[in-house]
Amino acid sequence: MRYLFSITVSFHLLLSGCSRQDCCFNYDTGIQIFVENKSGQNLLDKNTPGYFDTDAIYLSYILDGKTKRISEGHLDCPKKVCVIDEQGMKYLVLYPNESENEAFPMTILHWNQTDADTIRCSFIRSENSISCSHVWYNDIAVFPEQARPRMQRAFTIVK
Repeated sequence: MRYLFSITVSFHLLLSGCSRQDCCFNYDTGIQIFVENKSGQNLLDKNTPGYFDTDAIYLSYILDGKTKRISEGHLDCPKKVCVIDEQGMKYLVLYPNESENEAFPMTILHWNQTDADTIRCSFIRSENSISCSHVWYNDIAVFPEQARPRMQRAFTIVK
């Protein structure tokens, strides 16, 4: 009986220690972009002619009508755009502007000092989560319309 009482009290303390408001927030906004030339070669690979220097790639968000270059040094991906190399396949993962002030917040993907593209997203929001449901790349719907098979939120662009 004492054992059952201890379990009941422990269970109650566990449940009361975490309310929905202070528990967790789930960010599900990452976008995977594969970048190819017209021949299907990966433009993030230094061995590809005309490749993009991945150190030069960065993001800007449009916030309240102003362009803000993104840099958050405390994050693992401080520019909110990172290159992933999985078994020799390189692709970008970027975290788009998720401002609540706009229906489709704009992110600018800068490939270098002269070449940039736009990304807009639609989000599903709840009290404890945000999820990117649709992506437009240069005003063309790419997710889920052109999603890569067996990947979460991925598409290919040709530059």
